Amino acid sequence: MTLLRIDSSILGPYSASRALADIVQKHWLEEHPTATVVTRDLAADPITAASWMGAVSAGQTPEDQRSAEQKAALELAGQLAAELRNAETVIVATGLYNWGVNQLLKSWFDLAFVGVPQGDQPLELPQAASATIALFWKDGELRVAAGSTPPRYPLMLNGVAVEQAALHPGDQLGIAMHRFLVDAPGLLPAPVGTPPEPAIEHLPEDEAGPRGEVWWLIATAAVLALCIAVILLVRF
Repeated sequence: MTLLRIDSSILGPYSASRALADIVQKHWLEEHPTATVVTRDLAADPITAASWMGAVSAGQTPEDQRSAEQKAALELAGQLAAELRNAETVIVATGLYNWGVNQLLKSWFDLAFVGVPQGDQPLELPQAASATIALFWKDGELRVAAGSTPPRYPLMLNGVAVEQAALHPGDQLGIAMHRFLVDAPGLLPAPVGTPPEPAIEHLPEDEAGPRGEVWWLIATAAVLALCIAVILLVRF
């Protein structure tokens, strides 16, 4: 079992993050006394931006045309990636600088990421088995296909065994103990806007009151007129 410890504070013995990492490491070693500890002090041995640029450019240069600087940078990137990959536990001790990690730690992460093997990499499965899956575009869809997968470890898409299927944002892929989540905002359909309904024009009589009010006024006036006519006729 291996513990990888990364220190990035420039304060040395006055660093609070180093003191906290010392406590964590001490308790971890009490539970794993035979473990190996690999340490990287990025303040004492910083990763430079030139190393990252050299490793990236080396990956885009034919091997027989790489410079000595590119070869050294690519070798360091592979070493960092191997340390990270081989560690069961990682302790990262860093302070907060302007609401983010410092440049030393970011340079280490960037270079270690460059050192990760690219291309076809088999997934390790229980009982020394392995499997491969392929992601590709076809007919405007992002699709997944099971490559060489053991029958007892089929490729699962949202809990259903598949050989090949189209992927959508939020889908979950699984094979044995490996789990993957499809995070692809660009595949979401564009929202379709709905035009507002045309405003209804209200007439003055609509605001006057309930329908039929005008007719009741006319009928009331007619009755009053008839009553007055009867009174006048009887009196005179």
